[in-house]
Amino acid sequence: AGAAQAGEAQAQYQVGYMYQLGQGVTADPATALQWYRKSADQNFANAQGQIGYLYQYGVGVPQDYTAATHWYGLAAAQGFKTAQFQLGYLAQHGFGTAKNYETALHWYRLAAQQGSAPAQNQLGYLYQMGYGVRMNYTDAFRWYKAAADQGLATAQYSVGRLYDSGLGVAHDTAAARDWMGRAAAGGNAEARAWLAAH
Repeated sequence: AGAAQAGEAQAQYQVGYMYQLGQGVTADPATALQWYRKSADQNFANAQGQIGYLYQYGVGVPQDYTAATHWYGLAAAQGFKTAQFQLGYLAQHGFGTAKNYETALHWYRLAAQQGSAPAQNQLGYLYQMGYGVRMNYTDAFRWYKAAADQGLATAQYSVGRLYDSGLGVAHDTAAARDWMGRAAAGGNAEARAWLAAH
């Protein structure tokens, strides 16, 4: 805690995280927030993102999507991919604002280009459904596959479905079964149900 007391932003963030999770100390979200704020005031993106998380889910503070969006925005502007994903998620679902698929696409793309599997998966979904963008199964498959290759079970299930239906990629039952097997191994219940029915 010496470095944190001395004002080192990363150390302050780490102390906040310990208090948030109760690692080596009694869990205390209010104290976590105090340390995160010290770090965030020095423009440390991870701390700004964690403050956004606390407000988004109402951990130790009243749930406040406007505050969450503010803090995520500060972190996202520094290229913090988790905050970019969360801004996309808030916009997609209309938390604290009207649903806005174009805004969701913007933030998901930025996070996905940095390798965020959840953002890649959501881009696949938006392309598959035609939300905020022209429906395009080829692009949906490409984004789902990027997330699936990182082991995201939900995306593996979606890749299996597209192989099974021949949408966005050539129909391939063996490939569908392979991806469904990976998704099921990752805990995806829909993939297990598909395998049981096929």
